[in-house]
Amino acid sequence: MTKTEKQTPPDPQQDFRIFAPGDFRPNLVLSLKPRWAQKILNGTKRVEVWRRFSRTWAGSHVLLYASTPVKAVVGSARIREIEHGSPELLWTYYGNALGCRPDELEDYCHGCSKVWGLALDRVHAFRRTVSLEELQSFVGSDLRPPQAYAAVKTGSPWATALPLIEALQQ
Repeated sequence: MTKTEKQTPPDPQQDFRIFAPGDFRPNLVLSLKPRWAQKILNGTKRVEVWRRFSRTWAGSHVLLYASTPVKAVVGSARIREIEHGSPELLWTYYGNALGCRPDELEDYCHGCSKVWGLALDRVHAFRRTVSLEELQSFVGSDLRPPQAYAAVKTGSPWATALPLIEALQQ
């Protein structure tokens, strides 16, 4: 770089290394049963189904938290798109990308006329999972895993935990 060239200051949003280059800090934590988290990480499940969700999260970067008995942040992903429709429509649209059999989808969606399909991409399995216990010892016991999902808001325990999660991936 010459003296006359201006150096662009680093963008802290671009500096979050647990995501692929060009991604941003996560703004959502998804709590998943370990079975489904593993299927997402190994690529056999590319669409997560939720009974309640919102289109506003499309494009969001998320932390994947595997619930009991794992109780750890295991990876990250981006919500590429969100579809809202009947379970049958989601099965027709996504099929095997749902990572389950049609009867499992039917059981999960029982009583719901419409559900949400979260198509995930940029999935990244962490080299080292970070347990809830480690996170709580770093940020305090205020950090609670979400029942389903939670926003990562500035100053929140989850936002405070991000540097630890990143450091443990180095």
